[in-house]
Amino acid sequence: MPHQPQKILTLIRYIFCIPLSLIIAYIAQIILIFVSNIGLNYSGIDPTSIVVRLYKIFIEVIRMGVLSGVFVYLSQYFAPNNKHTIGIIALCISVSLLSIIGFFDFVVGAFNVVILLSLVCGFIGAGIGYRFSNIYLNNTHESSHDA
Repeated sequence: MPHQPQKILTLIRYIFCIPLSLIIAYIAQIILIFVSNIGLNYSGIDPTSIVVRLYKIFIEVIRMGVLSGVFVYLSQYFAPNNKHTIGIIALCISVSLLSIIGFFDFVVGAFNVVILLSLVCGFIGAGIGYRFSNIYLNNTHESSHDA
């Protein structure tokens, strides 16, 4: 029974790789917003100016890409084995959630250009996260453990 603790640890990593990735991606999104707001506060620019409004729209669009990309990348990174399969699952989850968000925004009538750009950025971010995780896996020996 010396392998029993290792099997339990592997099972726990499988169970928690996607939720943990989502939590960390959300924290990364909060840090992005916090750092951008600190930059705006110390820049001395009038908060009602058009530059600040455009910057806030830009951050709103970019944060969806950051959230999606970090989620997909970390899901694949935290998985103990079958990293490519977990990456595809995380990519499907991300794309599905983005599609649901877009659908509900459209149904409610809140769909606008900023939401459309955020969703596009989210799809691109998810693809980039998947691609970077595959590059990482191909450059390490961990990919040889995939089944």
